[in-house]
This record gives sequence, C-alpha cells and structure tokens, in this order.
Amino acid sequence: MTNTGYDLIVPGNWSIYFYSIRIIEPHLYPYLSGLLLSSGVRIYHHTGYLYEIRPDPKIFQPIKPKEHLTLNFKSADFVVSTSDIFPNWYIHKRGGKSAVIKSTANKSNNFVAPFNTSAQWKRYKQDKYHPITVMDRYHINSDVKDFGYAPADRIIPTPFYMTVDEDKKVDLSFIKHKDDL
Repeated sequence: MTNTGYDLIVPGNWSIYFYSIRIIEPHLYPYLSGLLLSSGVRIYHHTGYLYEIRPDPKIFQPIKPKEHLTLNFKSADFVVSTSDIFPNWYIHKRGGKSAVIKSTANKSNNFVAPFNTSAQWKRYKQDKYHPITVMDRYHINSDVKDFGYAPADRIIPTPFYMTVDEDKKVDLSFIKHKDDL
C-alpha cells in the first residue's frame, strides 16, 4: 500500500475489500477475529472469495505521504498468473462512501507485477508448468483447421438468432429480447 495522497493514512473506520480465489493463510483458517499481520492490519474472510483488510487501532502505524506499507501473507495452493489476482479492490469507510482503488480499477490487472521468472510460477522443484506466450499458442494450434459450418445447436449457449455468411465466419447477432425475433 502506497500513500499517494497528502495526508497521513491513520487507523480508523476504513477497510479495503478484495477477492482472492485462494484461502489466505489456510493453516490459520478460520480466523474469526481477523488475522493480525505484522504490518498492523487484520485480514478477515467474509464469504466465498471476499476478504477485508482493516487497520488494527492499537498496532497500525500511520502511513505518511509517499511512504508505503507492505502486507505479507500466504495463500492456499498457488498463484501463478496475474489473472489469479482480481481487479477493482475498493475502500470503504463506515458511515461514508465506498470507492474503487484507482490503481486496481481495470480489467487488465496491470496493478499486479508481471510474472517474469520461473521462481514466480514454479510451484515446486519438479514442476513442469511453464506459461505459454502468444507465439507458443499460435504454434500449438497451427494444425487446427476450419471445419466449415457449425450447426447452431452446437454453440453453447445457443444464440437466439444466428446468420452464416459463407464468405466470412459465423455472425452471432445479440438480441436484447426474445420478442424481437
């Protein structure tokens, strides 16, 4: 967490909410009173994938402008791709409004540092997993042929309306209401 504002970030009635598809600190789960991290914040698990980060009023140290606070925790299983980290984290102040944290407000996950080294995606020493590039994917699928016409009942979910242009590919038209047919 980096304080990009002009005021101190102090403990108070604020929380950051985010989604994690992995259980955080599974060996300590469930942590009904929140799991205290060395950074002075507590992590709470609410339901499903929803987690909350809340400053502990007795331990959290204010973050000065331009300073940052690192939150370290472990998650169950493995996070081996930036797509494992969901965007649109939001901050909520009790009695106030919620707002998406600007640096996480996108679908491209560019707020997550890239996974550039095998140490970031290898889960254990003998792990054979290696992320493929766009070029790798192209070569892997280079032998896929166009098999021609695909009947509508083989497209899932089946569209309400579909036209096939023999010179192009399948054109699926999105209709808002079934009555428009």
